[in-house]
Amino acid sequence: MKLRLLSTQTDSQTAKLLAKTLTEILGYRVWRSDTIMSFAVHVQYGDPRTKDWQYEWMQKRNLPGPEFTYSIAKAIEWKNAGNTIIARQMINSQDGGGIIVVKPTDNLPDAKVYTKYFPATAEFRVMLFQDKVLQIFEKRRKHGFPKNILKTTGNGYVLCSSNVNIPPGIETLAQQFCYINRSDIKGIDIAYDENTKKMMVLEINSAPEMGPIMCKKIAQLILDTYPEELVI
Repeated sequence: MKLRLLSTQTDSQTAKLLAKTLTEILGYRVWRSDTIMSFAVHVQYGDPRTKDWQYEWMQKRNLPGPEFTYSIAKAIEWKNAGNTIIARQMINSQDGGGIIVVKPTDNLPDAKVYTKYFPATAEFRVMLFQDKVLQIFEKRRKHGFPKNILKTTGNGYVLCSSNVNIPPGIETLAQQFCYINRSDIKGIDIAYDENTKKMMVLEINSAPEMGPIMCKKIAQLILDTYPEELVI
């Protein structure tokens, strides 16, 4: 059977790179498609869920996700108690789009969902293929950029793999999210507070951006997972 990359985001650069990498390894063209074929083995890349859907999913399972509310009155109560509030005016954005950071002295804007800010000392991304941990990155600030609560690419933060001090239990926590969506490939963003040793899952990326090295790792793991099915 031949492999197909199942994705609704077939035009994404990562989907193209992953398909190209698999093509080079397998020796035949690996197609990107949003349609399931009975004659193929499918690996799914991407199955987006809104941020509030993720929050509710975590809450129902007692997993450490953001404390959230849809009520502006409740968010004002949190703010008046001295909490920094993350106001999300968009629930399906990327790289911090539609987020307003509201300090206790600021006015609170209308938003679709509000969360309490988790005072993290570090933030990590755990890369999963199905239930297997591929690699753990730390988000670090590039030189010349100021510190920011939102550790996004636009704010100068990048994923680093060298000299990462991995918090105990982070792999096990990330693996509990392998069934949150249908994507075989996920990037789990986890905040960590060194002072309290607590972790909080910020969000689950069902189609995380990947470079050539990570795509090669994913491709090899796909071959290891389906060694007999992909023999043609």
